[in-house]
Amino acid sequence: MKIYTASKIIHAQMWRDLRREFPSIFFTAHWPDLIALNLESDKSPLVFRDAWEQNIADVLEADVLILFHLQGERHEGSFIEVGAALAAGKRVHIISDAIDELGKWKWHPSISIWKLSLRDLLRQLLKGEQS
Repeated sequence: MKIYTASKIIHAQMWRDLRREFPSIFFTAHWPDLIALNLESDKSPLVFRDAWEQNIADVLEADVLILFHLQGERHEGSFIEVGAALAAGKRVHIISDAIDELGKWKWHPSISIWKLSLRDLLRQLLKGEQS
C-alpha cells in the first residue's frame, strides 16, 4: 500500500516515526524528510515551485491520501494535496479532532472521516489490503 500524508509541517516527525513503525506501508510524501533537512529555510519561489511539483507527484503515486488535522490548525497546502488526490480519483481519509472546522468539501463521496488514531487507521488500511 502507498499512502500520501498531508498535514501541517509541525507533524513531520510524527510521519517519519509512523513510517518506521509501519515498514510494510510505502509513504510517498517526501516533504517530512525535506523539513527534517531544514530545506524549508530557503523561501525562494523556485524552491516552493519544485517542492509543489514533488508534492503533487507524490500524491499521484499514492493509492490513498491521509489528511491529519488538529483543532485550531489552519491548513493551506494540505488542501491542495487533497484536491489533487480527489481529481486523480484517489480515496482520501481524514483524521481530525475538529471535523467541523473543515469545509463542506469533506462530504465528497471519495472522502472517509475517521474517529480512529492514525495508527488504528493504518492498521485498518493494511487489513483491507490483505483481504
